[in-house]
Amino acid sequence: MANLDLDQEASAMLFSADIKRWVVGFSGGMDSTVLLHLLVNQTDRPEMLALYIDHGLQAESETWALHCADICQQFQIPFATIAVTVSASGSSETRARESRYQAFENVLNRHDLLVLGHHLDDQLETTFLNLLRGSEAPGLTGIPRSRRLGDSTVCRPLLGTARATIKSYALEQNLSWIEDPSNAVDLADRNFLRNRVLPLLASRFPDISSKVLTGLHRDLQARQLLRQMARQDLQSLQDDRSGISLQALKTLGEARAMNLLRSQLSDKGVALPSGKHLKQGLADMQGAEPDKSPLINLKGYQYRRFKGRIYLLKTEAIVDWQPFEWPKGAQTLDIEDIRITRDKVDTGGLPMNLGTPQVRLKQAGEVILRDQHRKINDILREASVPSWIRSRLPVLVSKDQLIAIPAIPDWSFDQQIATPYAADKPSPGWRFNVFF
Repeated sequence: MANLDLDQEASAMLFSADIKRWVVGFSGGMDSTVLLHLLVNQTDRPEMLALYIDHGLQAESETWALHCADICQQFQIPFATIAVTVSASGSSETRARESRYQAFENVLNRHDLLVLGHHLDDQLETTFLNLLRGSEAPGLTGIPRSRRLGDSTVCRPLLGTARATIKSYALEQNLSWIEDPSNAVDLADRNFLRNRVLPLLASRFPDISSKVLTGLHRDLQARQLLRQMARQDLQSLQDDRSGISLQALKTLGEARAMNLLRSQLSDKGVALPSGKHLKQGLADMQGAEPDKSPLINLKGYQYRRFKGRIYLLKTEAIVDWQPFEWPKGAQTLDIEDIRITRDKVDTGGLPMNLGTPQVRLKQAGEVILRDQHRKINDILREASVPSWIRSRLPVLVSKDQLIAIPAIPDWSFDQQIATPYAADKPSPGWRFNVFF
């Protein structure tokens, strides 16, 4: 009889006190059907939701959704379908996976656990695919047992279980499942490995799965040591604004510097670029003239240089909003990825008798009267405020006149009030702060 008892690690994740709901990725195939059956029969389980992602890549996808709905009705658990659009460019497998995980993330909250049915054979296939495609991570890499996804966690309880064991369980429990006909077509790399290469290797090396798992475990430990070293390096090199000295990076040597940057990107959840792209970008950062602004463009992020340091920043959102009055009684306001706050101060603030100011974006070449007219960009540049903040800074206006530049606490920049609007004597007022 097939034994599919949950191991200690899987049970700890599934029954964590923080988890209030299991969201199960349910395609209707054998693996996810077995997973769903196994979870439904757990004692003292939390709420469940089975989620079918319709990629629209198969003519039968709507029929499969109906099959999944029927199974969930039998199991007496909630079911939902989400249709996604898969980009036509690039690998259909990669694009489908990206669309699927984005759909999952949109549904999940921080007390959810996304439970997926990947198994040992999937692990073997993924390890070989990563090896053949040239994964940027050092050593052998496969599917992680768990990982973060947005505010939630992904868990794969069957990752150490062979497909043959899962099939035996499905047959013993008289489960019904969908067979995707595309799995028999060898055009996709994964199918080619699954149907032709790995069976041939297994016929010659019967213990291939255990050998690969041993290699994965060994290389995982090596990566953990590299990650620990990178975090120690980052802690010693990073300033309180999260900038990293380019000169200090250079003294680490290329291999150790690249390890630091890869680790920083992984911790932020940024897709790792090719080693060539990252290495060339770092060389450009170190070699560019002081008046240049070199970038390393990444997926959703950028490395930017400022005064001999590099900063990992989210790719700037396009800020395009109309002037608006500061909401009555509001202390905090979020616009795009910018936060503006208002504090009452005893002295040096914007006089309260000016009424409610308007907020708008700084305009190109705009000036402020501070004893004399000065360009705002010059004031910010002299205060060592970086260009990515100068280019998208909100300012305060009243009756179409600029009255103040808000404080930028992260860069030690104080609020600047235009001379005609400054208080004649010390009195309570408002200090506006902007955070990026």
